[in-house]
Amino acid sequence: MAGNPLYRLGKADLIWLFILAAGVRLIFIFAAQPLLLGPLDAESLDPDGFGARAATIVEGKGFLRVGTDQPETARDPLYSYLIAGIWLITGKQVVLVQVLNAVLGGCAAVLAYALAGTAFGRTAGIWSGLLFTVFPLNIWYSPLYRYEALSTPLAALAGFLYLRLQARVRWGTAVLLGVALGLVTLTTSLYILLPAILTLVACFQPNRKALLVHLVGSLTCMLLVMAPWFIHSLQVSQGKQILLRSGSGLTFWEGVYGVEDYQVAPMQLSPLRENTKIRIGELLTALTGVPTTLDMRNDEQDQLLRQAILPWIMAHPGQMVRKVFWQTLRFWFLADNRGKSLFILAIHLPLLVLAAWGIVT
Repeated sequence: MAGNPLYRLGKADLIWLFILAAGVRLIFIFAAQPLLLGPLDAESLDPDGFGARAATIVEGKGFLRVGTDQPETARDPLYSYLIAGIWLITGKQVVLVQVLNAVLGGCAAVLAYALAGTAFGRTAGIWSGLLFTVFPLNIWYSPLYRYEALSTPLAALAGFLYLRLQARVRWGTAVLLGVALGLVTLTTSLYILLPAILTLVACFQPNRKALLVHLVGSLTCMLLVMAPWFIHSLQVSQGKQILLRSGSGLTFWEGVYGVEDYQVAPMQLSPLRENTKIRIGELLTALTGVPTTLDMRNDEQDQLLRQAILPWIMAHPGQMVRKVFWQTLRFWFLADNRGKSLFILAIHLPLLVLAAWGIVT
């Protein structure tokens, strides 16, 4: 078993960390949350519509935009399909998804332990696993239909597999890494950038030649895992070039107006989003000459918004830099209202300080 990081870290640690992390989440889901907040209404339970999309999949209608009969192109599919798979086997029950989220939380704690332990040793691994076990935001989200429940363990798994590949270059590990990268990207397409980061890191390793060759294999496996959804996106967008999902144009302009109009509602994401919807509607009207764009498909809207990005950047390079700077900072605290923003900032600030300390030292 020499050279196997998972074995060196200890199977007993894996077991008790999983039980502890999953147990904490189950206690919150079935005891603390109902006592503190009462029953969850449909909007609170499913704020982003992942459960609603799972319901249309179960009904045989496919992955649809919530409240319409249009195929969805603005959300990543895997978490909804996971929920749908459970419901197809067992019937539509909220509690089953919540238990699944708790189990995934246990897996994430174990993988955080394995990732940090492989890189820095058992002590760092245990502290990382324990930190994730009690991390308030992840516990808070566990009763809800939130993709983070699935993306977090998949991202940690990808990181762990990369460290194993770096330590011992093998095709089996490269294939598993590619599968993990494909699945996490289907959960949230932000991770489509992760292979580029791993490739950059690999360039500085002593065994970089062999490592880079195997990373090409990982990337190939990743693309194969995502290929069915690439094809789906092309079909439902009528041949337009959508790699995984539309929404990049919308996200960009949300950032522009969120920074420009921040003083409308400082530290209050919900009113800023409402203001942004108005501003984007005005932009679409200016681009199309049509007073309303409500009947346009979301991929059509996104195509128009994407076409307006480059001219804006060329005309406002300073504002582009300002947008990136402020969004990078506000990512760590901006929530629905001021109280939640302060709460999230208080949670994230110690982690950011530790991360900065780790980079410096």
